[in-house]
Amino acid sequence: QAQMELAAAKGQLEISNASYEAAVGQAPGKLDPLPPLPNMPASLDQAFATAEEGNPALRANMYDEQAARLRTAEARDQRLPNVSVQVQYGARGPLSIFTPNLYGQDVSIAATVTQPLFSGGAINSQIRQQIEREQSARLTTEQTRRTMVKQISQS
Repeated sequence: QAQMELAAAKGQLEISNASYEAAVGQAPGKLDPLPPLPNMPASLDQAFATAEEGNPALRANMYDEQAARLRTAEARDQRLPNVSVQVQYGARGPLSIFTPNLYGQDVSIAATVTQPLFSGGAINSQIRQQIEREQSARLTTEQTRRTMVKQISQS
């Protein structure tokens, strides 16, 4: 079987040489060796490091994961109290500059605290939903990283 495949390969080589000579006008010469590829990493670890910092798909997935983490934190913050403070300062009196100290001053301060007491489970549902989306983004990032490692290892 091996001898038969070797003979078939030699025959195909002769056919390819004849086709080349017919197309170009001269027999094929000896090929120069391939030049080395530019910017090749020196080691496999360096290839992994370069790929991890320069892979746009991996970087996009990492940003998606970070955004999902922040959306989860935002959903959790809905259970916390909300405090707002408003301060107003004003002056009232005649519009004359010749009568000083006739202006009255008004200051008002208002503080408001709101706390969700009952949401019917909507807040907890949103938190669980964001946690699942965060885990999905984390798995997508890990899958992209594993695919990258596999491709580099095969290359």
